[in-house]
Amino acid sequence: MASILLGAASPAILAVRDAAATTLQVRVAASLDDAEQFATGSMYLNSSDLELIHDADDQTVGMRWVGVAIPKNATISAAYIQFAAKEAQSVVTNLTFRAQASDNAPAFSSTSLNVTSRTRTSAAKAWAPVAWNAGEAGANQRTPDLSGLIQEVVNRTGWASGNALVIIVNGVGHRTAYSYDGSPTQAPLLHVEYSLGTSGDVPPAGALSVTPASSPPLTVLANGSSSTDTDATPIASYRFSFGDGSPAVTTTAPTASASHTYASAGAYTVSLIVTDTGGNASIPVTQSVSVSIAGTGAVELRHVLPVNDGLVFLRPPDRLGAVAVANGGGGQARPN
Repeated sequence: MASILLGAASPAILAVRDAAATTLQVRVAASLDDAEQFATGSMYLNSSDLELIHDADDQTVGMRWVGVAIPKNATISAAYIQFAAKEAQSVVTNLTFRAQASDNAPAFSSTSLNVTSRTRTSAAKAWAPVAWNAGEAGANQRTPDLSGLIQEVVNRTGWASGNALVIIVNGVGHRTAYSYDGSPTQAPLLHVEYSLGTSGDVPPAGALSVTPASSPPLTVLANGSSSTDTDATPIASYRFSFGDGSPAVTTTAPTASASHTYASAGAYTVSLIVTDTGGNASIPVTQSVSVSIAGTGAVELRHVLPVNDGLVFLRPPDRLGAVAVANGGGGQARPN
Protein backbone atom coordinates (compact mmCIF):
# COMPACT_ATOMS: atom_id res chain seq x y z
CA MET A 1 0.00 0.00 0.00
CA ALA A 2 1.22 3.51 -0.77
CA SER A 3 0.06 6.98 0.17
CA ILE A 4 0.61 10.46 -1.22
CA LEU A 5 0.02 13.67 0.72
CA LEU A 6 0.31 17.10 -0.84
CA GLY A 7 1.15 19.91 1.59
CA ALA A 8 -0.69 23.07 2.53
CA ALA A 9 0.53 24.98 -0.51
CA SER A 10 -1.54 22.61 -2.65
CA PRO A 11 -5.05 21.23 -2.14
CA ALA A 12 -4.73 18.78 0.75
CA ILE A 13 -4.99 15.47 -1.08
CA LEU A 14 -4.31 12.04 0.37
CA ALA A 15 -4.46 8.97 -1.84
CA VAL A 16 -3.99 5.48 -0.41
CA ARG A 17 -3.89 2.54 -2.81
CA ASP A 18 -4.00 -1.18 -2.27
CA ALA A 19 -4.84 -4.09 -4.52
CA ALA A 20 -8.58 -3.65 -4.12
CA ALA A 21 -9.39 0.03 -3.74
CA THR A 22 -8.15 3.58 -3.57
CA THR A 23 -9.04 6.09 -0.86
CA LEU A 24 -8.93 9.77 -1.78
CA GLN A 25 -9.19 12.63 0.70
CA VAL A 26 -9.21 16.24 -0.48
CA ARG A 27 -10.00 19.36 1.55
CA VAL A 28 -11.61 22.61 0.44
CA ALA A 29 -8.50 24.64 -0.37
CA ALA A 30 -9.48 28.20 -1.36
CA SER A 31 -11.78 31.01 -0.28
CA LEU A 32 -13.87 30.75 -3.45
CA ASP A 33 -14.35 27.01 -2.95
CA ASP A 34 -17.02 27.32 -0.26
CA ALA A 35 -19.94 29.73 -0.25
CA GLU A 36 -23.24 30.65 1.39
CA GLN A 37 -26.16 31.93 -0.66
CA PHE A 38 -28.77 33.86 1.27
CA ALA A 39 -32.49 33.48 0.58
CA THR A 40 -32.32 36.78 -1.33
CA GLY A 41 -29.81 35.23 -3.75
CA SER A 42 -26.84 37.31 -2.61
CA MET A 43 -23.56 35.52 -2.02
CA TYR A 44 -21.23 35.37 1.00
CA LEU A 45 -17.83 34.05 -0.10
CA ASN A 46 -15.46 34.77 2.79
CA SER A 47 -17.35 33.80 5.91
CA SER A 48 -15.39 32.17 8.72
CA ASP A 49 -18.01 29.43 8.90
CA LEU A 50 -20.67 27.57 6.96
CA GLU A 51 -24.13 27.81 8.52
CA LEU A 52 -26.00 24.59 7.80
CA ILE A 53 -28.58 25.90 7.15
CA HIS A 54 -30.28 28.66 9.11
CA ASP A 55 -28.53 31.95 9.74
CA ALA A 56 -30.64 35.08 9.33
CA ASP A 57 -32.72 32.91 6.99
CA ASP A 58 -32.54 29.44 5.47
CA GLN A 59 -29.64 29.59 3.02
CA THR A 60 -27.97 27.24 0.55
CA VAL A 61 -24.35 26.17 1.00
CA GLY A 62 -21.90 25.07 -1.68
CA MET A 63 -18.51 23.37 -1.33
CA ARG A 64 -15.97 22.66 -4.07
CA TRP A 65 -12.98 20.34 -4.18
CA VAL A 66 -10.32 20.59 -6.88
CA GLY A 67 -7.93 17.92 -8.16
CA VAL A 68 -10.39 15.10 -7.48
CA ALA A 69 -8.28 12.26 -8.86
CA ILE A 70 -10.99 9.69 -9.50
CA PRO A 71 -10.90 8.00 -12.92
CA LYS A 72 -13.98 8.24 -15.10
CA ASN A 73 -16.47 5.41 -14.46
CA ALA A 74 -14.66 4.24 -11.34
CA THR A 75 -16.92 2.37 -8.92
CA ILE A 76 -17.57 4.49 -5.82
CA SER A 77 -17.92 2.26 -2.77
CA ALA A 78 -18.03 4.95 -0.04
CA ALA A 79 -17.98 8.73 0.26
CA TYR A 80 -18.61 11.32 2.94
CA ILE A 81 -17.84 14.89 3.99
CA GLN A 82 -16.08 15.43 7.30
CA PHE A 83 -16.99 18.75 8.93
CA ALA A 84 -15.43 20.40 11.99
CA ALA A 85 -17.90 22.00 14.42
CA LYS A 86 -17.32 25.68 15.13
CA GLU A 87 -20.24 26.03 17.55
CA ALA A 88 -22.29 23.84 19.91
CA GLN A 89 -25.84 23.30 18.59
CA SER A 90 -28.64 20.80 19.14
CA VAL A 91 -31.63 22.26 17.28
CA VAL A 92 -33.40 19.70 15.07
CA THR A 93 -31.72 19.85 11.67
CA ASN A 94 -32.52 18.12 8.37
CA LEU A 95 -30.15 18.58 5.44
CA THR A 96 -30.17 17.42 1.82
CA PHE A 97 -26.97 16.92 -0.20
CA ARG A 98 -26.67 16.88 -3.98
CA ALA A 99 -23.64 17.24 -6.27
CA GLN A 100 -23.45 19.73 -9.10
CA ALA A 101 -24.14 17.93 -12.38
CA SER A 102 -20.98 19.21 -14.04
CA ASP A 103 -17.93 17.66 -15.67
CA ASN A 104 -15.63 20.20 -13.99
CA ALA A 105 -17.44 22.49 -11.56
CA PRO A 106 -16.25 26.13 -11.50
CA ALA A 107 -15.38 28.12 -8.38
CA PHE A 108 -18.09 30.18 -6.69
CA SER A 109 -18.51 33.85 -7.52
CA SER A 110 -20.38 36.92 -6.26
CA THR A 111 -23.00 36.58 -9.00
CA SER A 112 -26.50 36.41 -7.51
CA LEU A 113 -27.87 32.86 -7.09
CA ASN A 114 -24.45 31.39 -7.90
CA VAL A 115 -25.19 28.26 -5.85
CA THR A 116 -28.84 27.51 -6.60
CA SER A 117 -28.47 28.30 -10.32
CA ARG A 118 -26.21 25.26 -10.71
CA THR A 119 -27.79 22.09 -12.10
CA ARG A 120 -27.77 19.35 -9.49
CA THR A 121 -27.60 15.57 -9.64
CA SER A 122 -30.67 13.38 -9.50
CA ALA A 123 -28.99 11.49 -6.67
CA ALA A 124 -29.52 13.05 -3.24
CA LYS A 125 -28.82 12.17 0.38
CA ALA A 126 -30.65 13.29 3.52
CA TRP A 127 -28.93 13.82 6.87
CA ALA A 128 -30.35 14.60 10.31
CA PRO A 129 -27.18 15.24 12.34
CA VAL A 130 -27.11 14.72 16.09
CA ALA A 131 -26.07 17.56 18.40
CA TRP A 132 -22.63 19.07 17.80
CA ASN A 133 -20.11 20.27 20.38
CA ALA A 134 -17.71 23.06 19.48
CA GLY A 135 -14.32 21.80 18.33
CA GLU A 136 -15.46 18.31 17.42
CA ALA A 137 -14.52 16.77 14.06
CA GLY A 138 -15.56 13.17 14.44
CA ALA A 139 -18.34 10.75 13.58
CA ASN A 140 -21.08 13.19 14.63
CA GLN A 141 -19.81 15.73 12.09
CA ARG A 142 -19.53 13.17 9.29
CA THR A 143 -22.25 12.88 6.66
CA PRO A 144 -23.92 9.62 5.70
CA ASP A 145 -22.67 7.84 2.60
CA LEU A 146 -22.65 10.15 -0.45
CA SER A 147 -21.37 7.60 -2.96
CA GLY A 148 -24.48 7.90 -5.16
CA LEU A 149 -23.80 11.60 -5.72
CA ILE A 150 -20.15 11.08 -6.58
CA GLN A 151 -20.95 8.13 -8.83
CA GLU A 152 -23.33 10.22 -10.91
CA VAL A 153 -20.62 12.83 -11.47
CA VAL A 154 -17.74 10.50 -12.36
CA ASN A 155 -19.99 8.62 -14.79
CA ARG A 156 -20.54 11.80 -16.80
CA THR A 157 -19.26 11.79 -20.38
CA GLY A 158 -16.91 14.73 -19.81
CA TRP A 159 -15.58 13.80 -16.37
CA ALA A 160 -11.81 13.28 -16.14
CA SER A 161 -9.56 12.45 -13.23
CA GLY A 162 -8.32 15.66 -11.61
CA ASN A 163 -11.45 17.70 -12.29
CA ALA A 164 -13.33 19.75 -9.67
CA LEU A 165 -16.49 18.61 -7.89
CA VAL A 166 -19.16 20.65 -6.04
CA ILE A 167 -21.68 19.51 -3.43
CA ILE A 168 -24.68 21.68 -2.55
CA VAL A 169 -26.60 21.57 0.75
CA ASN A 170 -30.03 22.90 1.68
CA GLY A 171 -32.64 22.10 4.32
CA VAL A 172 -33.72 23.39 7.73
CA GLY A 173 -32.12 23.68 11.15
CA HIS A 174 -28.67 24.79 12.26
CA ARG A 175 -25.20 23.31 12.47
CA THR A 176 -22.12 25.56 12.13
CA ALA A 177 -18.98 24.15 10.50
CA TYR A 178 -15.63 25.76 9.83
CA SER A 179 -15.11 27.15 6.34
CA TYR A 180 -11.80 27.58 4.54
CA ASP A 181 -11.61 31.22 5.65
CA GLY A 182 -12.30 30.22 9.25
CA SER A 183 -9.68 27.47 9.36
CA PRO A 184 -7.97 26.02 6.26
CA THR A 185 -6.96 22.92 8.21
CA GLN A 186 -10.56 22.30 9.37
CA ALA A 187 -12.35 23.15 6.13
CA PRO A 188 -14.72 20.45 4.80
CA LEU A 189 -12.89 17.26 3.84
CA LEU A 190 -14.19 15.02 1.05
CA HIS A 191 -13.43 11.31 1.55
CA VAL A 192 -14.02 8.91 -1.36
CA GLU A 193 -13.25 5.20 -1.74
CA TYR A 194 -13.30 3.75 -5.24
CA SER A 195 -12.18 0.76 -7.26
CA LEU A 196 -11.58 0.10 -10.93
CA GLY A 197 -13.69 -2.69 -12.32
CA THR A 198 -14.00 -3.64 -15.94
CA SER A 199 -15.44 -0.19 -16.68
CA GLY A 200 -12.80 1.75 -14.72
CA ASP A 201 -10.60 4.05 -16.74
CA VAL A 202 -7.02 3.95 -15.45
CA PRO A 203 -4.55 6.71 -16.39
CA PRO A 204 -1.64 5.65 -18.61
CA ALA A 205 1.79 4.78 -17.22
CA GLY A 206 4.41 7.00 -18.82
CA ALA A 207 7.88 5.75 -19.78
CA LEU A 208 10.57 8.06 -21.14
CA SER A 209 13.95 7.54 -22.79
CA VAL A 210 16.24 10.30 -24.05
CA THR A 211 19.08 9.71 -26.54
CA PRO A 212 21.43 12.00 -28.47
CA ALA A 213 20.63 12.73 -32.10
CA SER A 214 23.39 12.43 -34.70
CA SER A 215 22.78 16.02 -35.82
CA PRO A 216 22.50 18.93 -35.40
CA PRO A 217 24.68 19.61 -32.33
CA LEU A 218 23.04 19.83 -28.89
CA THR A 219 20.05 17.78 -30.07
CA VAL A 220 18.25 15.03 -28.17
CA LEU A 221 15.47 12.62 -29.09
CA ALA A 222 12.82 11.98 -26.42
CA ASN A 223 10.80 8.79 -26.80
CA GLY A 224 7.67 7.71 -24.93
CA SER A 225 6.84 4.60 -26.96
CA SER A 226 7.28 2.30 -23.95
CA SER A 227 4.37 4.03 -22.17
CA THR A 228 1.39 1.75 -21.54
CA ASP A 229 -2.38 1.96 -21.06
CA THR A 230 -4.13 -1.35 -20.50
CA ASP A 231 -7.80 -0.33 -20.43
CA ALA A 232 -10.40 0.55 -23.06
CA THR A 233 -9.17 4.14 -23.52
CA PRO A 234 -5.78 3.95 -25.28
CA ILE A 235 -3.02 6.55 -25.30
CA ALA A 236 -4.01 9.62 -27.30
CA SER A 237 -1.05 11.99 -26.94
CA TYR A 238 2.46 12.53 -25.60
CA ARG A 239 3.51 15.89 -24.15
CA PHE A 240 7.28 16.48 -23.96
CA SER A 241 8.86 19.37 -22.04
CA PHE A 242 12.59 19.86 -22.51
CA GLY A 243 13.39 21.94 -19.43
CA ASP A 244 14.84 25.02 -21.11
CA GLY A 245 11.76 27.24 -21.16
CA SER A 246 10.79 26.35 -24.71
CA PRO A 247 7.14 25.45 -25.44
CA ALA A 248 6.14 21.87 -24.75
CA VAL A 249 5.82 19.58 -27.76
CA THR A 250 2.67 17.44 -28.00
CA THR A 251 2.46 14.55 -30.44
CA THR A 252 -0.63 12.56 -31.35
CA ALA A 253 -0.48 8.77 -31.08
CA PRO A 254 0.93 6.69 -32.63
CA THR A 255 3.76 9.27 -32.88
CA ALA A 256 5.51 8.89 -29.52
CA SER A 257 8.76 10.83 -29.93
CA ALA A 258 10.02 14.37 -30.41
CA SER A 259 13.44 15.90 -31.02
CA HIS A 260 14.75 19.12 -29.55
CA THR A 261 17.85 21.22 -30.14
CA TYR A 262 19.08 23.23 -27.18
CA ALA A 263 20.28 26.79 -27.69
CA SER A 264 23.18 26.37 -25.30
CA ALA A 265 25.10 23.78 -23.36
CA GLY A 266 23.91 22.86 -19.90
CA ALA A 267 22.04 20.39 -17.72
CA TYR A 268 18.31 19.99 -18.39
CA THR A 269 15.38 17.86 -17.22
CA VAL A 270 13.14 16.36 -19.90
CA SER A 271 9.62 15.40 -18.81
CA LEU A 272 6.74 13.46 -20.37
CA ILE A 273 2.99 13.37 -19.64
CA VAL A 274 0.90 10.78 -21.48
CA THR A 275 -2.87 11.31 -21.88
CA ASP A 276 -5.44 8.72 -22.96
CA THR A 277 -8.61 9.10 -25.00
CA GLY A 278 -10.61 9.38 -21.77
CA GLY A 279 -8.71 12.53 -20.81
CA ASN A 280 -6.74 10.85 -18.00
CA ALA A 281 -3.13 12.00 -17.68
CA SER A 282 -0.19 9.99 -16.41
CA ILE A 283 2.05 11.02 -13.56
CA PRO A 284 4.92 13.02 -15.12
CA VAL A 285 8.10 11.04 -15.76
CA THR A 286 11.45 12.78 -16.09
CA GLN A 287 15.01 12.17 -17.26
CA SER A 288 18.09 14.35 -16.82
CA VAL A 289 20.38 15.26 -19.72
CA SER A 290 23.59 17.24 -20.00
CA VAL A 291 24.56 18.74 -23.36
CA SER A 292 27.82 20.48 -24.28
CA ILE A 293 30.08 21.47 -27.17
CA ALA A 294 33.11 19.19 -27.39
CA GLY A 295 36.56 20.61 -28.06
CA THR A 296 39.48 18.91 -29.80
CA GLY A 297 41.66 16.25 -28.29
CA ALA A 298 40.74 13.07 -26.49
CA VAL A 299 37.25 11.66 -26.25
CA GLU A 300 35.54 13.52 -23.45
CA LEU A 301 33.24 12.06 -20.76
CA ARG A 302 30.42 14.51 -20.19
CA HIS A 303 28.48 14.32 -16.94
CA VAL A 304 27.21 11.31 -15.04
CA LEU A 305 24.00 12.32 -13.27
CA PRO A 306 22.93 10.47 -10.10
CA VAL A 307 19.94 8.52 -11.41
CA ASN A 308 19.58 4.72 -11.59
CA ASP A 309 20.85 2.42 -14.35
CA GLY A 310 22.46 5.24 -16.27
CA LEU A 311 23.77 5.53 -19.79
CA VAL A 312 26.52 8.07 -20.41
CA PHE A 313 27.13 9.00 -24.00
CA LEU A 314 30.56 10.07 -25.23
CA ARG A 315 31.22 12.23 -28.27
CA PRO A 316 34.42 11.84 -30.31
CA PRO A 317 36.55 15.00 -30.31
CA ASP A 318 36.00 15.73 -33.99
CA ARG A 319 32.23 16.09 -33.57
CA LEU A 320 30.35 18.86 -31.82
CA GLY A 321 27.38 18.77 -29.50
CA ALA A 322 28.11 16.05 -27.00
CA VAL A 323 25.09 14.87 -25.07
CA ALA A 324 25.29 12.93 -21.85
CA VAL A 325 22.04 11.21 -20.92
CA ALA A 326 21.58 9.95 -17.39
CA ASN A 327 18.79 7.59 -16.52
CA GLY A 328 20.83 5.85 -13.89
CA GLY A 329 23.91 5.83 -11.74
CA GLY A 330 25.58 2.69 -13.01
CA GLY A 331 27.32 4.69 -15.78
CA GLN A 332 28.10 2.64 -18.89
CA ALA A 333 30.07 4.73 -21.43
CA ARG A 334 29.18 4.38 -25.10
CA PRO A 335 30.55 6.12 -28.16
CA ASN A 336 28.01 8.01 -30.27
